[in-house]
Amino acid sequence: MLENVFSKTKLIAGEKHLASKYEPRNIAECCIAENDISNVRYFLENEKCFAVYSESGCGATVCVKCIANDMGSFFVHELSCSQGCAEIIKFMKQKMANVLLALQQQSKSILFFIKDIEIMKRNEKAQIISAIEDCNVRAVVFFNNILHHTKWKTIQFSPLTINDKLIHLCWICAEEEIDLELEKIKELADFTDLRNAINSLKLKKSTDIQERDKHDIDNFSKLLFAHETLNCNNIEVLSTFSDILCLYDIAEYKPTRYWYSDILGDCIDNNFSYTHKQSFVARNAQMSHRVGCLRNACKSFSIHPPEMKLYSFLYRNLLLNHINPLMTSIPKYEYQAKALYTLAKIGASSPQCKNMKRTLQIK
Repeated sequence: MLENVFSKTKLIAGEKHLASKYEPRNIAECCIAENDISNVRYFLENEKCFAVYSESGCGATVCVKCIANDMGSFFVHELSCSQGCAEIIKFMKQKMANVLLALQQQSKSILFFIKDIEIMKRNEKAQIISAIEDCNVRAVVFFNNILHHTKWKTIQFSPLTINDKLIHLCWICAEEEIDLELEKIKELADFTDLRNAINSLKLKKSTDIQERDKHDIDNFSKLLFAHETLNCNNIEVLSTFSDILCLYDIAEYKPTRYWYSDILGDCIDNNFSYTHKQSFVARNAQMSHRVGCLRNACKSFSIHPPEMKLYSFLYRNLLLNHINPLMTSIPKYEYQAKALYTLAKIGASSPQCKNMKRTLQIK
């Protein structure tokens, strides 16, 4: 049986959050538009793989799962991209042999739910999609970032109406015997994240309940998200943002970095569209590594930060023409070559990066 192929998650004993306790068990309990239910059912019947876009916390994953279970022809297994690209691909390829044996004993098909794909790099996303198609499995990709691009057909869930959320919250209040004024419930119904609104019902004594992803965030987090999405249509603003970000990366003194971050924060508020929920920890780690590499590369060649792009273009053209500007006999050649490659690869494609490494004779 498929249930024996995939190990089930063991829940830790204890009190559940309200959102987990009242997780929909069938389509009737789902707070979702009838049109979206029809679309999901149609895609499950006619598409091998597709994507679902929805606002965070609206219950898209559990609703699609309820529809799949109601159809009776699928066994659903969720995979989070937080496990890493290699682990997901390895898991899928290893399990598929056992799945094929299990499928001979019953009529159900395995349906993979791929979540948190926005946190992956572009090449990792492509690898996961390619692995799904190569393994010939059925899959649904869920994402919350409207800028995420996929070649699969996409269902965009309609935003939940205030009335639907209000009815759902009142039902939970009645079940839990929560004495909360209707005005307070209406405030929670205004939250775009229904899951956060449900969990906030127990905070009835608090007078300062805020929507999780709507409170103000620090300038560094804004910077990370703006750098990730570049959601601005003005090329001059993007160019200015890129230049200031470069200066921020190279700045050696904290007061200077704080000053640049304040400028970038104002620039983002006035010109960029951004949300408040992102994988800031992962992006912070990536940017910290990038800052260190750029700083060391600039110091190695005594390059002034604003002139980095000029030198990057120069070095890239030389290396792509198979001209190595460094003497291989110099001391610490490998260190210098890696620093040169760090500058040259800015804006380069993957094939170009491979050619430049071949010219520099580095791994």
